[in-house]
Amino acid sequence: MSVLVDHSGDDVWVMSARVTNVDAGGLVSGRYWERLAGLPEVEWVEPILIGNGLFQKGDGSFEQVWVVGLRRPGLAGGPWAFAEGDNRAL
Repeated sequence: MSVLVDHSGDDVWVMSARVTNVDAGGLVSGRYWERLAGLPEVEWVEPILIGNGLFQKGDGSFEQVWVVGLRRPGLAGGPWAFAEGDNRAL
């Protein structure tokens, strides 16, 4: 999880009060985004969805992957690097 936080450039991340593991944070209601966005010291608020899964490689083996859902146009929280191409290909 720290990779996303380290590369985001964000000062604050908001999660549910019941979170015991930031990799499994659950959903935060949209009404909280609106409340946060209304604070004078907050420049912007953007949701990020994080999940995990398995990716099957060409040789038939599996690799665990994290899937991160971001909204355009800002793509806040990533992606920060591409092996090939850029975010226009997403």
